[in-house]
Amino acid sequence: MDTPSGQQALLQHEIDVAVIRPSTPVRGLRIQPRRHDEFVIAFPPGHDQLMAICRRAGFRPGIRHLANSIFTQLAMAASGLGVTLVPNVSVRQIQPPAPCRPLTDRADIVELSLVSRDGAYEPLTEHFLRIAAQ
Repeated sequence: MDTPSGQQALLQHEIDVAVIRPSTPVRGLRIQPRRHDEFVIAFPPGHDQLMAICRRAGFRPGIRHLANSIFTQLAMAASGLGVTLVPNVSVRQIQPPAPCRPLTDRADIVELSLVSRDGAYEPLTEHFLRIAAQ
């Protein structure tokens, strides 16, 4: 699930733990960072040629499609529907992988975190979080 959906589900007590990439602290949630990653740009096959053709024609393509899920974004890029910034590790998880390149200027590190409700003691959740931290 995407980050906003995971945060909302935690706050509404629909789930006990989410593995998401929170960008800012959310009141009532406890964040335990687990993994760091870098953004890369994923693009459709033949993207460089497509962009060169557009530049020669005197325009830049605009936003036509939006997707919340990283895997949807990657699938759209791999299908030729656009470009997207995604965590590097995500690119390797779809088959066939979307073509990608590192950014010239290193982008913000993306943290993959275990997120749970703050202040509530739930034995099974606490046990899970202790094991996951190991």
